[in-house]
Amino acid sequence: MALLSVDIGTGGTRSVLFSETGGIIASAYQEYSYVSPRPGWAELDAETIWDAFRKTVRDTAKRHGKQIKAVCLSCMSNNIVPVRRDGTAIRNGILSQDNRSTEETVTIRDVIGETEYFRIRGGRLRP
Repeated sequence: MALLSVDIGTGGTRSVLFSETGGIIASAYQEYSYVSPRPGWAELDAETIWDAFRKTVRDTAKRHGKQIKAVCLSCMSNNIVPVRRDGTAIRNGILSQDNRSTEETVTIRDVIGETEYFRIRGGRLRP
């Protein structure tokens, strides 16, 4: 039995195949960079992420695929990738470190406050 763990991060994707005792059977990593089309913006190409996911999973599981009994997926923080009905990306994904919504964040803070925002959402208020 094995567990496949995939971590999709802002700088790369890592897939690791663990034995039931926690030992590493195989792993793969694919690095990528985010783009900043304007100051304060942070975006990732969704196809780049998808390609890295497929490559690292394929490379990690190629000889041990039949042993995989569970998959764990960890993804970047609060990020947005708008998609069409068929699942293809409309545009680059907007990363959590993107600051283009600073003005809206100030409005939310002024209207409901940071404490109420935390109560509703369970996270801190930020762009």
